[in-house]
Amino acid sequence: MINGRLEVRRRSLCVCVTIIVMRAASQRLLLVALVLFFCLWLAFGGAQASTRKLRVLTYNIHAGTYGVSRVATVLKDSAADVIFIQEGHRLARTADDPSTQLIAASRGRFWVRGGSGGELLILSRYPLSQRSEHRLGRFRRCLTCTMKYDDRDVRLINVHFSTAASGQSLSRNVHRIPQYLRHTSAVRKEQADALIRIIGAASSPFIVAGDFNSVPNTYVPDLLSSRLTDCFLRAGTGAGATYSESAPLLRIDYIFVSSHFIVARCTTLKYRTSDHLPVLAELKL
Repeated sequence: MINGRLEVRRRSLCVCVTIIVMRAASQRLLLVALVLFFCLWLAFGGAQASTRKLRVLTYNIHAGTYGVSRVATVLKDSAADVIFIQEGHRLARTADDPSTQLIAASRGRFWVRGGSGGELLILSRYPLSQRSEHRLGRFRRCLTCTMKYDDRDVRLINVHFSTAASGQSLSRNVHRIPQYLRHTSAVRKEQADALIRIIGAASSPFIVAGDFNSVPNTYVPDLLSSRLTDCFLRAGTGAGATYSESAPLLRIDYIFVSSHFIVARCTTLKYRTSDHLPVLAELKL
């Protein structure tokens, strides 16, 4: 009788031990499966999404008067994925066209060109489509297109704001500076308001970059910052001044992005190949 009870207890204990071992084994297998899944996710999905950066450069090249080949070297050294060029037009009929030379030197990049006098150029490692131009009030036109990046459409807008109506300059209005400054302020306001209307209620990611001829804490950057992220304010390093190259005191070149982007870094590059310094931003989408 006693041996029978011991046998029952022994068998019950064996069953319990077996169940515990099986549960422990299944938990270990589950843990192994989870670890394996996490490693695969990092390798093929999560790691790429968290580390890949889009490098964006904007540069007013002053018609290449400092040497187009030097500008091409800057573009290459920057390793930028998408490049916004302003003042990429020729200054005289006899001069070489700097944008044509930069396109040739870009070695297979996608590109679109436009703006007043063909001065605006966008170069990209990624396909571009839906090119269009929009007038900024009564003044210059901006150049827009769509870039296919990571299976998403990113809208690009390249701008070069006018500082005054045609034919007007500070040197010609030195005797009435207050009136001239009010005029230039109104001109830039009209262009900024037009740009905000062009952006509209866009739901897709977009990047707006170029020469805004406006310093921080004035109407133009304040208006754009109310809708977009100023890359330098978000993640800038250094002073950020872009004009002039010999003694940079003014920040008038900007890269703005929609809320879809995370700004990892933004800086000016210290090249003296134009009267402006180029601005480079690294973005995550």
